[in-house]
Amino acid sequence: MDSFAHLIEDLEKKADEYRTDCDVVDDEIRALFESEIQRALNKLAHALPLRDESALRACAHTLTGTGGVAGAPEISVLGEELRSASIHHDWGRCEQLIHAFEAWHTLRSSPKEITGPTPSPPPEKNKDLPSLQGRILVVDDEQANRCYLESILQKCGATVMVASSGEEALALIQTNPPDVALVDVVMPGMQGYEVCEHIQRTPGMEQISVIMVTAKSTPEDVEMAFSKGAFDYIRKPFHSRELIARVQNALRLKQHTDALELWNHRMTRELEMAGNVQCKLFNSTPIFGASYDYRVCYKPSQLIGGDMFDLLPLSDGKFLAYIADVAGHGAGSALISTLMKGLIQEIISGYPEYTLDEIANELHKRYRNCVEDPELYATLVFIRVDPKNHRGEYLSCGHPPPLLFDQQGQLTSDFDPYLGGMPIGMNPASNQTAYLPQDICTFHLPQNGYLYLYTDGITEARTASGAECELTGLLTGIQHCLQHPTPNYQPTHIIKTLQEQGYDLDVDDCSLMAIRFLAPPLLTCTGEQPATYPGIDQIATLLTQTLSEAGWPYEDTALAQLLIIEHCGNIIKHGNPPPGSTIFYRLVLEPDTAQLVLSDFGYAWDPITRWVEKTETANLYAENGRGLALIHHICTSQQYYRREHKNTFVYQIDKNIPDRLSDQLHQA
Repeated sequence: MDSFAHLIEDLEKKADEYRTDCDVVDDEIRALFESEIQRALNKLAHALPLRDESALRACAHTLTGTGGVAGAPEISVLGEELRSASIHHDWGRCEQLIHAFEAWHTLRSSPKEITGPTPSPPPEKNKDLPSLQGRILVVDDEQANRCYLESILQKCGATVMVASSGEEALALIQTNPPDVALVDVVMPGMQGYEVCEHIQRTPGMEQISVIMVTAKSTPEDVEMAFSKGAFDYIRKPFHSRELIARVQNALRLKQHTDALELWNHRMTRELEMAGNVQCKLFNSTPIFGASYDYRVCYKPSQLIGGDMFDLLPLSDGKFLAYIADVAGHGAGSALISTLMKGLIQEIISGYPEYTLDEIANELHKRYRNCVEDPELYATLVFIRVDPKNHRGEYLSCGHPPPLLFDQQGQLTSDFDPYLGGMPIGMNPASNQTAYLPQDICTFHLPQNGYLYLYTDGITEARTASGAECELTGLLTGIQHCLQHPTPNYQPTHIIKTLQEQGYDLDVDDCSLMAIRFLAPPLLTCTGEQPATYPGIDQIATLLTQTLSEAGWPYEDTALAQLLIIEHCGNIIKHGNPPPGSTIFYRLVLEPDTAQLVLSDFGYAWDPITRWVEKTETANLYAENGRGLALIHHICTSQQYYRREHKNTFVYQIDKNIPDRLSDQLHQA
């Protein structure tokens, strides 16, 4: 140290900052550090005459990082002084420091006289080093540093990988990702900061904890490291225990992150399973009644949600529909909605003659017997409809009233939004008559009109600029779809329209229910016939006669009749309907197009899937194909639904079928 005392003020004090525990350095590693010092000295001798600032600073960096580990902390101080002098182009100072360094090295390399017995090796001082369980990557361009770090970490039980450059490190991470990476800042080619930034920005790598290792320690250096995503920062030379403690913290973070990721994966899987079950309970499959269509679009904000809905057929063609919105989101609200659905189903099946207020009171009573917390509530609206008499009634339990539109898409209802009672579960448990008969509102069904029920996740949706959808936005979206040249009343189409207008419908659970009421002249015939071949003949004869009376050309009615015969033949041939069961049919006629609905109670049998599967492998015109190709070509579109052990097929048939088939043949 005397070699530099005259050149560096407070040398001993400064050297103390670079002292490290050399007892962890064995002879092999010490020799490597000595070699690094020798190489630095050789480079300095070449760089000084050339005034090569870059080379001088690189050598100074090496000396700063290796001196303390080599048992010569004064060399680390020398490296700092040399770096400062080269930055300021103080070549005289650089020359003084380098000459002093040469003198120090000559003295250090001189053979020493050995007297007395050979000293015994120092006692092992690191038996109690902490255990490190994990994969650690060491990235450093200097072999001595790599070996030093590898030796310390392996003694603690870690699995260590090494890379001599940033490029090599990134290639290694791609195939063998570590838990922690110790990355040197100053390296040829890709710098350590670049390596850190690349790791943090690459999907699949961002969970790796990066500790920056460097001889630099200015506030700007530390700030740079953390801005690039580093977990920690350590200055070399360092004490082994400090290094191990920092690595241990990084490993703990990685373990906690992995555990959290595993928990999230497991919870996501369980929520997906719960969501699938909930979808079975809250069935959004369409229902096609004798004089109405029922469709729902359900968008939970998470994998499961708190909205619920259903349509329950009653006697004499009547039905009860409801939609509800449970307070909150996620699993808790989903459990409440599931409970309420079960209670509603139980009440309706047990007391079908109950009025709407009696149903609501019974639901409130049973719910509060199960859930005492008044903050766990649900807004809900019940609707009971008699399509034959074109009458309906509804009861709102803190929920927005329904929306009624006529056939032209004009709003026909102006219901009082404040009519009704409090949400289900919000009233005290002792209140057994929370809902009264005068809370019920009656209305007239518009012929061939539409009824919509919704949850406030739609009306409270916002655009990126913060504009709220509100009821006005929903009404505009519905009317846009109903009054379009090709009207589409379906909720999925309306929700898509609102999303295209910029409303974010993923923040809250969103449900939209649509019921289309059908009456003459659109509804031309509907009924049931036995699921037998004579019954099929009856259906085919009636429907083709109806098409003929409506002015459809003979060729079109003949092909439509062929479709009906082939389809119903498939039901008997493949569906195996129960003895005594029937086939439901319904025909809706609009200008130049017909919608044919056929339902049966046979086995699940999807002709659309069969068509796709058999197109390349079978003769679809043969007996075993049952005319799938004929059906496919005759109709313009076809849909298949399975709900409550019932198959429903919806065919759209456009006029001028022969012309369309001829065009298809020419195109083929």
